[in-house]
Amino acid sequence: MARPENPRVLAARTLATCARHSKSLAHLLSRLDRVPEKGLIQSLCYGTARHFYPLERRLNAMLEHPLGSRALPLQMLMMMGLHELNEGRRAPHTVTNLFVDAARILGDERASKLCNAILRRHLREQSAHAPAEAAEFYPTWMVEHIERDWPEQCGDILAAGNEHPPLHLRVNTAKISREELLGRFEKAGVAARPLEGIDCAIQVETPQSPQNLPGFAEGLISVQDISAQFAVPMLRTPEGARVLDACSAPGGKLCHWLESCPGISASAVEINRTRAPQIQANLKRLGLRAKLILADAAKPKTWPEEWLGRGRKSKRFDRILLDAPCSGSGVMRRQADIRMTLSPRQLEENARTQLRLLRALWPLLAPGGLMLYSVCSIFRQEGDSVVARFLEQSPLADRARIAPVPGTVRTDCGLQLLPGGGLGGDGFYYALLRKSTPGAA
Repeated sequence: MARPENPRVLAARTLATCARHSKSLAHLLSRLDRVPEKGLIQSLCYGTARHFYPLERRLNAMLEHPLGSRALPLQMLMMMGLHELNEGRRAPHTVTNLFVDAARILGDERASKLCNAILRRHLREQSAHAPAEAAEFYPTWMVEHIERDWPEQCGDILAAGNEHPPLHLRVNTAKISREELLGRFEKAGVAARPLEGIDCAIQVETPQSPQNLPGFAEGLISVQDISAQFAVPMLRTPEGARVLDACSAPGGKLCHWLESCPGISASAVEINRTRAPQIQANLKRLGLRAKLILADAAKPKTWPEEWLGRGRKSKRFDRILLDAPCSGSGVMRRQADIRMTLSPRQLEENARTQLRLLRALWPLLAPGGLMLYSVCSIFRQEGDSVVARFLEQSPLADRARIAPVPGTVRTDCGLQLLPGGGLGGDGFYYALLRKSTPGAA
């Protein structure tokens, strides 16, 4: 039987692929589900990603010559070693030996000697280095963008992005009240508390595997940050409404919609065939049903005819939720690799995609209907700027008022929830749009 691959080598190669090809760490790590010590690999990757820029600067300061691009996995391995030494959870000599052995597997004897020299020097000089400031954990361009968009809140946003995120849950109030669920948690010894602003949100005080929590297997709870839980209430969906969840995966908002409004007729669209099964899995666990197709939300003409009809028999939706693809800058505390992979050019491409989705889906909304545009982003380029351009080009589109949410910043076109602010949720932008009736006064 072949020996399992060294977990530190696997972690270094995974992070190198993430950096070189701008691949999502979550996606890369999902390929390692059956690998022993996946928890260690995940911890090394995300911990190093969170501290990537301070670690990179520290490593470069100790190298006599820059490492070539082929040595990227070795660079990541040594940065992981620096990170684990900084964490101080293991004896320094143990950490050093583990990473020197990994370097020998990853490269050769020269690589192991270099790794040994770097880690030992860092230990000797460690006390002389002051802790990095919050801004040092981000690329310069990102700090400049955040300062431009949120000059008063910039420091808090940067600090929040470096914190470990809380575990927020959504209670399935169609099956159990929040009070009853909290009672079950208390009996099981799980410390949790209700969150303000919405009657289905709770926070588990000690983050843990949701699958082990009381009620998860029964479909009584789902993992969902409180900032994302505001989407469904904002849409004010009437009974019997025909609703569409565009860009639906993993289906959290769709399931919340069905739990809160059991009489609706719900449809969902998802383009990513690897993420679409997550929607079905969530629906099944919660005992919910919705129509689902694998299709491009920006190309409704390719959807099944029975969904939309044609000509005079065309069908419209009373409510549309467009949770558009975006930078994910509002969830960097959960996905630390975003600071490594995101670029200003990607923001520009995202904005074009977001505007194209708004334009494509707007004709599917019934007169008098509401569309909620949302992104888990803190950049105005993906929020207010996109919605303002759409409103300029769409004479039947008007801004609809959104009820105030604790801790939000009201913008020209919508609401911005900043990461860590208010209720401690992720960063989200929301804009609610109403479709006027043609010819109405």
